[in-house]
Amino acid sequence: MITAAGPCLIFAEFSMNQRLMSLCGAALLLGANAVGAAGIKLDAVPGGLVDPTRVLIQGTSFTVNVLASGAMDLAAFQFDLSFDPAILTATGIFSAGVFDPFTDTAASSIGNGTITFAEYSLDLSGVTADVDTLIAIIGFTAGGLGLSQLDLGNATLSDSQGVAYGPLSLGGAAILVTAADIPLPGTALLVGAGLLAARRREMTR
Repeated sequence: MITAAGPCLIFAEFSMNQRLMSLCGAALLLGANAVGAAGIKLDAVPGGLVDPTRVLIQGTSFTVNVLASGAMDLAAFQFDLSFDPAILTATGIFSAGVFDPFTDTAASSIGNGTITFAEYSLDLSGVTADVDTLIAIIGFTAGGLGLSQLDLGNATLSDSQGVAYGPLSLGGAAILVTAADIPLPGTALLVGAGLLAARRREMTR
């Protein structure tokens, strides 16, 4: 016999599964650096292995790391980042000081669903960023509910001679904001990880 709460629970489980499938589907669309290629990508879970997906409770403040790689002589960079302003609010852009003590910020702005950031080195030589190197940190607050893609665009990595690396590989991220802390089924996590490992989409500038 189905109680009055039964259909509600079934609907809640269905709703959560739909969100999980959306998150896993978004993972398929995320770009990532090819081995040896220059690129910029996002790490949605700073502090461990690079992870482009994250599930958060509404109202949570968090940061996303911006990483550059594949540049043996990095002297300048720029990027735009777009997000859904109905779900996320950008609260700050922070330099990682990759060029310190010769860092100069050329652009730093937050718009409605967009972020622009650019820095260059005042030194005559660049820095080595052949592996994932932190170049910026973006602060967000998860104010709305739903799935927000974080997409990179208008990106450039340049060397100390002013020559741009390219084509760049750009890797975005996906943030799912929920109303409550709902544990994700282990199967869904494994499926998401499998999708990320099996397929990477490269975006060129």
